[in-house]
Amino acid sequence: MSTTDQHVLVIQKLYEAFGRGDVAAVLSFVDPDATWVNQYGQGHFPGQWGKPCRGHAEIVGFFQGINEAVEIQGFNPYEMIAQDSKVVVLIHWNGVVRQTGKPFAVLLVHIWTLRDEKVVDYIGLDDATAYGF
Repeated sequence: MSTTDQHVLVIQKLYEAFGRGDVAAVLSFVDPDATWVNQYGQGHFPGQWGKPCRGHAEIVGFFQGINEAVEIQGFNPYEMIAQDSKVVVLIHWNGVVRQTGKPFAVLLVHIWTLRDEKVVDYIGLDDATAYGF
């Protein structure tokens, strides 16, 4: 198996863990000093979801921020594009904003950088205005 194929497998397993709500398993695929950021969420998304993260403790806060802000009803990765240390994933996700009850349906783009089969950098891209925060 090529290194690129191994990286895709890591990201697939990470998403499976996320789908189960198993943050500890997600973190098992993430380097303890990884960076994690949603470029368009900064200043728009509540809590740690809207802030750059470094390391496991802040990444846990990122997931807590998402969980506090939205009820996820669908999270469907539908395409993975991999080259060298990068895996780019296109995802349809939808749910309801807890504060307003407003439904949302958004295209996410996740850009993962891996080293030694661990995520060292994550960039999430989506339309921050779609949630109505």
